[in-house]
Parts: sequence; structure tokens; C-alpha cells
Amino acid sequence: MKVILVLLTLALSLTANAEITDRKFLKKYFDGCMTVKPEIFTPGEEFFLCGCSTYELGKQFNKKQAKKLNTSKDPKWDKVMELCLSYMGY
Repeated sequence: MKVILVLLTLALSLTANAEITDRKFLKKYFDGCMTVKPEIFTPGEEFFLCGCSTYELGKQFNKKQAKKLNTSKDPKWDKVMELCLSYMGY
């Protein structure tokens, strides 16, 4: 029973560690994303892409990782963008 409890605690701590729950932090990312206006996307696609990437940033990274994130050189971030773009049909 103790082993199960330890494993459950470890699993929960690992998943909680990779999640950003700070709404202001995520809003700042979203707002910054919306200032980039690539001409290939419609305004609705921009909102979707920024919303999707904000959601994935919050789920897959912790705050420390997100602050250090270099989006042009991070394979994990590339997968986030591929996922979001695939939802849009790209």
C-alpha cells in the first residue's frame, strides 16, 4: 500500500511540475503572440494559434522552462507548433 501511495504521489508531482497555472503569465504570452501578425493567417487563425500555443505552453512547460524557452531552437516547442498548425489544417 505504501508503494502505491509513493508512486501516486510521485506521478502527481511530476505532472503538476510541468503545468503553468499563473493566468497573468499565460495572458502575457498570449498577448505577445497576438502582436505578431503573419500575413498567411486570418485573424481567426491567429487567435486559434495563439490560444492553442498558450494552452500547450501551460500544459507542457513549467514557468522556469517557459521563461528560458527559445522558440526557434526548442524541439519540444516545434512539436507544440506542429500540433496547433495541424488542428488548423496546415
